[in-house]
Amino acid sequence: MPASAGTPPLDPESQACQGCHAVSNWEINDPVTGRVAHLSIEPDAYANSSHGSVACRACHSWGYAEIPHRGTSEHPIYECVFCHDEDPSVAHLRLSQRKADLQGSVHGDTEAGRMDCHTCHDPHTFQPVNDSDDALLRIAQSNAICLRCHGPETGPRGRFVQEDASPYHDAFPNYANHLRKVKCVACHTARAGDASQTRHGILAGDLSLRACEQCHAPRSAILDAIYGPQRIGADGGLARLPSPGVEVVDDAYVLGSTRSPGLERLSVVGFAATCLAIALHGLARAVYALRRRGSNGV
Repeated sequence: MPASAGTPPLDPESQACQGCHAVSNWEINDPVTGRVAHLSIEPDAYANSSHGSVACRACHSWGYAEIPHRGTSEHPIYECVFCHDEDPSVAHLRLSQRKADLQGSVHGDTEAGRMDCHTCHDPHTFQPVNDSDDALLRIAQSNAICLRCHGPETGPRGRFVQEDASPYHDAFPNYANHLRKVKCVACHTARAGDASQTRHGILAGDLSLRACEQCHAPRSAILDAIYGPQRIGADGGLARLPSPGVEVVDDAYVLGSTRSPGLERLSVVGFAATCLAIALHGLARAVYALRRRGSNGV
């Protein structure tokens, strides 16, 4: 299996797995769950993923020594937490809290079954979505996960696919622009005063942010939800206050919400100066006209 630069090659046993799993569009009917299982693993995508140097048998243990395998294609639920919960390198992700949020959300128990980490985060392609310095790229990466089930086009994980959610966002004047600049989870996990950074407690649609003024107003609910109430200043703008474990962000802007008091004062002064200039100009023209009339004997 090809490995990306800096990624050590997999062990021979894992490379042998690719003899079957590198086949594109490979699907079977899982004998344990009775569901269609998608078994194709794109080698380059796996090599460049966060698990690119992890041996296959590190996760696929019981039932995988024999071919064909006797194990189920599905991992035990919340396997990510099982492996990484005590890992200090990902302690900032608070995986136990993410697990609890997911279990208590609308994704915790659906008509199609119980969702787990792997439903949205394929371990064979997983890369952290917040590694990029490009904010729009981070938003696009995050929203792509949601749109795999809720968008007009669906990926291979058809079990949890829902109808296209676009028609339910008709209230937005420009849905495409909102989708480009705002993460889905920003509105669908937001509660006023909720400082959680986990973004896995997905709410039902009627409980999510829906009204314009919930975002486009001073001290808006979306700023509270994204940055936490301790980060919002008295004027409704972002305060430069440190928050443990959270990187301070002060380059966000939400029309009608994020405010710059200094710029507002400058705008008022500029507006007043413009009005005064127009008034003085009008007065000067009137005085000039009266003087001309007087000099002409009118």
